[in-house]
Amino acid sequence: TLGRNKYARATTSSGLGSAWTVSSPSALTSSNQKVYPLGTRPAFTYFSAGTRNLENSAADGSGTWSSVLIDSAGTASLRGNLAMVGGYPMTVYTANPSNTLKLARNSAADGSGTWSNVTLTSQFTASVPILAEVAGCPAIVYLDPGYNLLLTRNSAPDGTGTWTTTTVATGSPNVRAFFIHGGYPAVVYNRYSSSENLYYTSVAVNSAADGSGTWTETDMFTWSYADYYNGAGSFAMIDGHPALAYVAGNAGELRLRRSSTTSFSGPWESWIIDSSRLTSGPSMLDLGGGAAGIAYQDKTRSSLEYAHLDFSTLATAALRIEKDGGILIPGNINMVFDPTTIHSVAPTQALILTNTSGSPLDITGLTLGGSHASQFTMVGAPTTLAAGASTTVTLGYAPDSTTISSHTATLTITSTDPVVPSVTVTLTGTPAAMDIFQTWQFANFATLVDAGNAAVGADPDSDGMSNWLEFCFGTLPNSRNPLGHQPKAGAQMAHDVTQPLALGELRLAEQFPITLGFRFSGADQD
Repeated sequence: TLGRNKYARATTSSGLGSAWTVSSPSALTSSNQKVYPLGTRPAFTYFSAGTRNLENSAADGSGTWSSVLIDSAGTASLRGNLAMVGGYPMTVYTANPSNTLKLARNSAADGSGTWSNVTLTSQFTASVPILAEVAGCPAIVYLDPGYNLLLTRNSAPDGTGTWTTTTVATGSPNVRAFFIHGGYPAVVYNRYSSSENLYYTSVAVNSAADGSGTWTETDMFTWSYADYYNGAGSFAMIDGHPALAYVAGNAGELRLRRSSTTSFSGPWESWIIDSSRLTSGPSMLDLGGGAAGIAYQDKTRSSLEYAHLDFSTLATAALRIEKDGGILIPGNINMVFDPTTIHSVAPTQALILTNTSGSPLDITGLTLGGSHASQFTMVGAPTTLAAGASTTVTLGYAPDSTTISSHTATLTITSTDPVVPSVTVTLTGTPAAMDIFQTWQFANFATLVDAGNAAVGADPDSDGMSNWLEFCFGTLPNSRNPLGHQPKAGAQMAHDVTQPLALGELRLAEQFPITLGFRFSGADQD
């Protein structure tokens, strides 16, 4: 709430197994920052009365944090980023007035020297610039005032030479990443096609190592408006495979799209990382050896989360589990069901189990477990899957109690997969109490389904009174009411109307001279 950054570092190379260490730099900044190497030390560029670096004195981030002024001219407005270029730390940033693009270089390889800066262009810069080393010299990707995506590269490793600029893409693209791919500059960006009304994530690769050649664009995938609006994620090359972590739709589900090959053309897989909570702001790193680390915000619990994915294992598993078009990660599969009134069934969810190997695979067990297993349903059975074959397991939530706030259970899937022989799925559901009519409906028909004899407008005892009127007058819906039990002349009734009345039921006042005192609220008053 005070805009104070915190720095977290894992104590293992995978980020798993032990608690992260957290320190609190004293700088107050307006947004999240990405940490970059300043020599061997962690640091980031931020803005407070000028452009500054916040630097740690130790390579592991356990030392003290200090603020170092880079440029006091004006107040910088957009985040910059650090990079090692030619063996020396550099940072690129924009500064007011007019968002001019500037580059600063430290005189010492470890970042302990003095900073000198140069203005690249006095034109308005419409995006956060990204700095990288291209053929040994500094190069920057940014948007110009016409919202064209440009790459500009200096001819000298220290940035004191001449700048050469080329156009990467036009049409107001939103840059996501700038890196070297196979020895050539590559830029990933999002763009909008007005003729198709579609959003694309595309990559452009230059034909020359120094970025002076032609750019070839490849469209990797398209986006819905909701997914694009959520900020189409964090891009990284994971062991040579293009990958993008992003937040899917309004539900805030964290997913990862990854090419199953090293090609930008795919085919693309969709992996579900976290489907149980509202997420935002993923940031992904290539950890080497086919592994990826993703940090993201868990907005449901107001916490910072971390996910570790080992594709060297995931890609070799014979059993693939999918849900809603996404591949689930063994060890992190959560299924959350819609809040459901007791004695009714939440919308079911399906898991698709596929044998991706070239030989038969046995699904040896499908077992519901946990203290609340009885609150969940499962349709599916152990089976043998031929190569490439699939089977569906359908899960439901049918609570019968509101004594606790939520129910949890597990589904354990066992198979002859030698890589992942057992997978556990966590099931969570929230019961909702019945209203007064549902309580009456269940007591008389043992169901809450508005159909057949239990329907609101049904008359199962054929006495001329619908179930809704039987409920209102306290009569029995399954026993024909004798005339003496009909409402008497002058009778009065007051009831909160929670169900709509059919026009035919309003004729009750014509049949029986009684007073109906209904209490309406909200939009129902009309």
